[in-house]
Amino acid sequence: MAQCTVSNEKLFGGAVVLELAHGCPDSKPKEADWKLFMAGTSKGLDLSLNTVTSDADDSGAYSENIVTNADLTISFEGEVRKADVSTEIGFHSTLKYILDELTAKRQPTVWVRFNQGGSLLTAYMVITSYSSSGGTKDLYTCSAEFKVASGDTVSLELQGTAPSGE
Repeated sequence: MAQCTVSNEKLFGGAVVLELAHGCPDSKPKEADWKLFMAGTSKGLDLSLNTVTSDADDSGAYSENIVTNADLTISFEGEVRKADVSTEIGFHSTLKYILDELTAKRQPTVWVRFNQGGSLLTAYMVITSYSSSGGTKDLYTCSAEFKVASGDTVSLELQGTAPSGE
């Protein structure tokens, strides 16, 4: 195989991995505790920055904005299997977990690890949306959304740098 000095590698969806682990916010999971989350078809990250606007008369012709915090959201879509795979945290066990936590008047929280190739985001998050859908001839699908439950747990590690020119 040639060892080229120029690389045009792109990040593609199948290389983006979402893993979950059960636990508490005061103790980061061990490597063996992490499992893939279902058979994913798409994963996404949204960092909506919340701002306040100053309209003071000394700011000139433009309103000035200040970022106060961020609403970090990780979204997921996947395909539901008839039975969960033992090497994954699947649809059925997650549905049961959410309902059990709500019945016990607790928050459905999990550790989330989102690997996007060049960055690895880890956070203790609450499951804020969980739905499924299937038509007559369609695959049965699932959607999930995770939001930060403990801000102290959010971390981002850079996984390396791209070759120069990218």
